[in-house]
Amino acid sequence: TGRLVMGEVTREAPKSVSGEDGPRMWVSEALTPYDVVHHGIRRMLSAKRTLFQDMAVADIGPYGRALILDGRMQVTTGDEYLYHEPIV
Repeated sequence: TGRLVMGEVTREAPKSVSGEDGPRMWVSEALTPYDVVHHGIRRMLSAKRTLFQDMAVADIGPYGRALILDGRMQVTTGDEYLYHEPIV
C-alpha cells in the first residue's frame, strides 16, 4: 500500500498515464481517501517557499497557468472566469 500525501508535487508519473511525450512532473491532490486527481505540469514557472507557505506557478496544460499553494491548486487561468464573472 502506498502512502497518500495531500497536495504533493512529484516527478513520478501516475503508472496508468505515463508516456514518452507526457508530462514529467505532476501535481497530485487527494480529494477523498479513495480519489486522487493528477494534473500534468508542462512547465514550472516559479516555485519557492514564502514566509507562510510553499508557492508554485505552473503551466498545467488544458487549464493554463495555475497558482499552487502548499501543494493545493488554488486557481487557474482556464477557470478564472468562474470566480471573476459572478462578482462583476
